[in-house]
Amino acid sequence: MIHTPTLFLLGVDVAVRHSLEGLVAPGGCSLEYHSTARSFLEAYNPARPGCVVLDIATVASDAPELQKKLSSGNPPLPIIILAGEGPLPQISRGFSLGPVDFLRKPVDASELCRAVTNALARDQEARCRIGLIAELRARAAQLTPQEQEVMRLMVQGLAQKHIAAKLKISTRTVQLRRTAVMRKMQAASLAELVQFLLILNSPAATPETAPADTTQPNPS
Repeated sequence: MIHTPTLFLLGVDVAVRHSLEGLVAPGGCSLEYHSTARSFLEAYNPARPGCVVLDIATVASDAPELQKKLSSGNPPLPIIILAGEGPLPQISRGFSLGPVDFLRKPVDASELCRAVTNALARDQEARCRIGLIAELRARAAQLTPQEQEVMRLMVQGLAQKHIAAKLKISTRTVQLRRTAVMRKMQAASLAELVQFLLILNSPAATPETAPADTTQPNPS
């Protein structure tokens, strides 16, 4: 299911809410206001895209749980923290573990809207990348062990005759397996296949869920 991005507003004042109403449009994003962090946590669903705008002065008692929830999402929900003048409260520093922006109050409306727009774009980009990784894993899972073996040598830059010699199989068999690799991975070229494998081996593709036979392409 595709969710419309949501601006989750936690304990912010009326002026902030009014500043962000201009970002809400048909097919755009929606606003969801919570007077406390607790009410937000009770309704929290990590599958919902968007970003959080919170007033740090309102979340102190629930900050540890809020930090844990928001940083454990995949991807972590971007956060915009509104803080008063003076040193940032100690409790706000824990949020630096995730994608976060700090804005001083009183907040300039245009600066706030710009920060929210950037946060929504980051969240969308991260979710698209996660979706692509999941799709590439599903494609790679269709490969037989023999096809994975050929793919590993393909992305190392070996020619078909060298792959055949290394695996002690015919060049015709290599060609058939190579064709199967390209078809199952839906790669239009060897360069695109290499790019797919680089994505699968990126930090975003965690070891716990990456396919066992994903191979590192030759960077050269």
